[in-house]
Amino acid sequence: MTNPRRGPRPKTEQRDSQYRQFFLDYAELNQSELGERIGWSRKMVQRFYERNPDIPRNHIRGGFGPRNGSWNGGRTVDKHGYVLIRVKGHPHANSHNYVREHRLAMEKMIGRYLEPHEIVHHKNGKKGDNRPDNLELLESNAENLRYAWTGKHHSIETRRKMSQSAKALWNRRLGGTPAANRTPSRVDVPR
Repeated sequence: MTNPRRGPRPKTEQRDSQYRQFFLDYAELNQSELGERIGWSRKMVQRFYERNPDIPRNHIRGGFGPRNGSWNGGRTVDKHGYVLIRVKGHPHANSHNYVREHRLAMEKMIGRYLEPHEIVHHKNGKKGDNRPDNLELLESNAENLRYAWTGKHHSIETRRKMSQSAKALWNRRLGGTPAANRTPSRVDVPR
């Protein structure tokens, strides 16, 4: 609404001078919050800022945490189905300050932080069910794998592949060649 020859309209200039101090006092609010306080739309607040570029404003798009329109209380679900809770300052939080809820529940039960090698097992297998009576603390991933593989039956071909990959791993660790260290196993013998 600015004429390049005359500058801003006098009415707009008067109104802007009335609201200048208000915008300076509440610079930490976002545009929607400012509009609610004075009865303007967000678009009107945006235009005010365009006419008055010297007034500092909150550039955070939507704000952080509860001020963001997408805020869900710091709780989300990752791609593996685990529930994540936002906890600032937790020693094992990820780069966005989230920790898996089942680990937090177990830490609360035992009264200390979990070590990185400790595993929290869901007894019923549901990753979102983080009730204390459904959680069990395991000392290592080996114990967790025992739960995972109990009762599982694999085909001969799958067992052969698993055996070959395990042998290849040990050969790499021992520094030998796969052919030199290969001994036939029960799975390798044709029937």
